[in-house]
Amino acid sequence: MTTSGAVGLLRRPEEPRAGFLELFFDLVFVFALAKLSHGLVEDLTWREAFQTLVLLLALWQVWSRTAGLAD
Repeated sequence: MTTSGAVGLLRRPEEPRAGFLELFFDLVFVFALAKLSHGLVEDLTWREAFQTLVLLLALWQVWSRTAGLAD
């Protein structure tokens, strides 16, 4: 039987599960992403697209730093 590369991605039973704070931050980031995309859909102009891109990059950086610190 061959082993898949995905086996290393699974959490082992002895490892701690995600806590409330981690799940709350993920929920906040998903909500912010939904608001950004909704704002872009309502006013689809080049200016709005640029503003959404800048905010998306800022949101992504905050999320990646938060995920790195929580890990």
